[in-house]
Amino acid sequence: MTIWYAYEDGAYDKYNLNFNDFSNELGKFAKLTIKENPKDYLYQVVFYSWLDFWKPQIYWNYHEFNFKYGNKLFLAIWYFQECLLWFFRVIFLFLIPFYSIQALQSKKITSEFVMIMVVFSASILQALVTYGTNARFSFPFEFLMIFTVLCFLKKYWLTSYKKYVIIFNRK
Repeated sequence: MTIWYAYEDGAYDKYNLNFNDFSNELGKFAKLTIKENPKDYLYQVVFYSWLDFWKPQIYWNYHEFNFKYGNKLFLAIWYFQECLLWFFRVIFLFLIPFYSIQALQSKKITSEFVMIMVVFSASILQALVTYGTNARFSFPFEFLMIFTVLCFLKKYWLTSYKKYVIIFNRK
């Protein structure tokens, strides 16, 4: 994002650099800053960027709509959707160690484990390269998260629920 802020401030003209050269100079500055402040960088990666990946974020600005009651309707839909996404994301975070341990114990790689590792790896990689909020980068992975949680609920919760229903319905 720094390069876009620099573009708005006219830094290209000030230093007589084109976009590629200016990007290269900012990259050198970033590498040196990380090298001299590894603890601060690690703190930022874990407690800001990585945690932001897991927060649901609104992807449109509801203030731009000119509908008197439509704004409230869209906002109500978003709050419901946000609660639902929080539910799936929290369960997904708890499933990361569950499927990891299960894969290590059984020495088998399941499709759920692959989906979990894809999302988890992407969250770590995004946190390493993105400074600040990066909740928008989790949007492409929301469907994988929801699908993984639904598969888990179907496999472990729904089957055990059916067993209890059969036991209680005996005459």
